[in-house]
Amino acid sequence: MGLRDKLREVISTNDSPKKIAVSFAVGVFIGMSPLLGLHTALAIGAAWLFRTNKFVTIVAVRFKSMDCCSDLHLFNMDRYETSRR
Repeated sequence: MGLRDKLREVISTNDSPKKIAVSFAVGVFIGMSPLLGLHTALAIGAAWLFRTNKFVTIVAVRFKSMDCCSDLHLFNMDRYETSRR
């Protein structure tokens, strides 16, 4: 079994749409927490606890973390620009 087959096995899911939606919702919820260094560990733990799809949960955490961090970066840049005036 090659790397491509293992990756395909992880990505492919036979879960119901409801379970995928719950997995994504759990990931977004964890992604909004202020514990930036623990998002992935919390996502894996929550996915195991709620018996949801770990891959979808981690993708949602990463999706939300990137969204949040880019907003913080833009806020800080705006603050920096206004303080230089």
